[in-house]
Amino acid sequence: MKANCDGAAKGNPSPAGIGATFRDDRGEFQLVMWKKIGVNTNYLAEVLAILEVLEVVLEREWVNILIESNSSAAIKAFGTGKLPWWLTQRWENIKGKVVNCIFTTTWREANFSIDLAANKATSMPST
Repeated sequence: MKANCDGAAKGNPSPAGIGATFRDDRGEFQLVMWKKIGVNTNYLAEVLAILEVLEVVLEREWVNILIESNSSAAIKAFGTGKLPWWLTQRWENIKGKVVNCIFTTTWREANFSIDLAANKATSMPST
């Protein structure tokens, strides 16, 4: 499974959202999601997008996952384990359960559809 994800905030901080697509090994869409995540910074939106993707992976019991994000800072945070303190436990709960996970960066231009979804989520009404 390949997931492309993005986080967006209209300001820094401001209303924020995340978006992600999941494609199988044939390139067929399995899931598209976007979600409003309250007021956050751009960086936190990017990190939360990756965490949400990982939680979906666990929920759906997908074993192998390639996660692409256009945020090299967020990818680096997962590689080093240096996440914001209040997200550390959430990451610890996930990482022991994901069987095969690869994190990589991609160009923003290659992530445009996810960028649109994340930006759409920033303007969703609160529930």
